[in-house]
Amino acid sequence: MRYPKKALSIFSAHKVMVGSPLVAGDLRDEDVFSKVSRLRVARIMEEMGLRCKATKKFGFFQNEPT
Repeated sequence: MRYPKKALSIFSAHKVMVGSPLVAGDLRDEDVFSKVSRLRVARIMEEMGLRCKATKKFGFFQNEPT
Protein backbone atom coordinates (compact mmCIF):
# COMPACT_ATOMS: atom_id res chain seq x y z
CA MET A 1 0.00 0.00 0.00
CA ARG A 2 1.03 3.57 -0.54
CA TYR A 3 -0.73 4.89 2.57
CA PRO A 4 2.24 4.53 4.94
CA LYS A 5 4.71 6.41 2.74
CA LYS A 6 2.29 9.24 2.03
CA ALA A 7 1.15 9.42 5.68
CA LEU A 8 4.77 9.65 6.79
CA SER A 9 5.50 12.45 4.35
CA ILE A 10 2.42 14.43 5.51
CA PHE A 11 3.32 13.79 9.16
CA SER A 12 6.88 15.03 8.72
CA ALA A 13 5.77 17.99 6.58
CA HIS A 14 3.67 19.22 9.51
CA LYS A 15 6.68 18.90 11.82
CA VAL A 16 5.22 16.05 13.92
CA MET A 17 2.45 18.26 15.27
CA VAL A 18 -0.55 16.50 13.70
CA GLY A 19 -2.64 13.49 14.53
CA SER A 20 -4.58 11.02 12.43
CA PRO A 21 -7.60 13.28 11.70
CA LEU A 22 -5.48 15.93 9.98
CA VAL A 23 -3.32 13.40 8.17
CA ALA A 24 -6.46 11.62 6.93
CA GLY A 25 -7.91 14.94 5.79
CA ASP A 26 -4.77 15.78 3.85
CA LEU A 27 -4.80 12.33 2.26
CA ARG A 28 -8.44 12.76 1.23
CA ASP A 29 -7.55 15.96 -0.61
CA GLU A 30 -5.78 13.81 -3.19
CA ASP A 31 -7.92 11.83 -5.63
CA VAL A 32 -5.97 8.61 -5.16
CA PHE A 33 -6.64 8.49 -1.40
CA SER A 34 -10.19 9.91 -1.43
CA LYS A 35 -11.70 7.01 0.55
CA VAL A 36 -9.17 6.66 3.35
CA SER A 37 -10.65 6.74 6.86
CA ARG A 38 -9.26 8.32 9.99
CA LEU A 39 -9.18 4.94 11.74
CA ARG A 40 -7.10 3.38 8.96
CA VAL A 41 -4.65 6.27 9.15
CA ALA A 42 -4.54 5.96 12.95
CA ARG A 43 -3.76 2.25 12.65
CA ILE A 44 -1.01 2.90 10.08
CA MET A 45 0.48 5.66 12.23
CA GLU A 46 0.44 3.38 15.28
CA GLU A 47 2.14 0.56 13.36
CA MET A 48 4.84 2.98 12.22
CA GLY A 49 5.28 4.41 15.73
CA LEU A 50 4.17 7.92 14.72
CA ARG A 51 2.68 9.99 17.51
CA CYS A 52 1.64 13.60 17.61
CA LYS A 53 3.95 15.71 19.72
CA ALA A 54 1.88 17.38 22.42
CA THR A 55 2.23 21.11 22.82
CA LYS A 56 2.93 22.55 26.23
CA LYS A 57 -0.06 24.08 27.91
CA PHE A 58 0.67 27.41 29.47
CA GLY A 59 -1.41 28.59 32.35
CA PHE A 60 -1.08 31.02 35.14
CA PHE A 61 -0.82 30.08 38.77
CA GLN A 62 -2.75 31.93 41.37
CA ASN A 63 -1.32 32.51 44.79
CA GLU A 64 -2.66 30.20 47.40
CA PRO A 65 -5.14 31.82 49.76
CA THR A 66 -3.65 32.59 53.15
